[in-house]
Amino acid sequence: MPFIRFKRANNQKTTDSNDAKNADHQAAQKRIAIIGSGVSGLTCAHYLGAQHEVTVFEANDYIGGHVNTIDVALQDGKKQRLVT
Repeated sequence: MPFIRFKRANNQKTTDSNDAKNADHQAAQKRIAIIGSGVSGLTCAHYLGAQHEVTVFEANDYIGGHVNTIDVALQDGKKQRLVT
């Protein structure tokens, strides 16, 4: 997707060159805090981490939020792992 910038003085559209886009991208890098390491928080961290410095904060001692894997004993004595 091309980056289009509006000039404030006369409201004409101008498209930056590739060099200017790269410079804008470098200047636009941000430090981002994500609160919660559930599915949404981890997904955001994954995609935003490609271009920004991301820190994920989690109150629990595990990641994943409500997603949890538990071992269940079946009637035949076998164990099965379930993702809840």
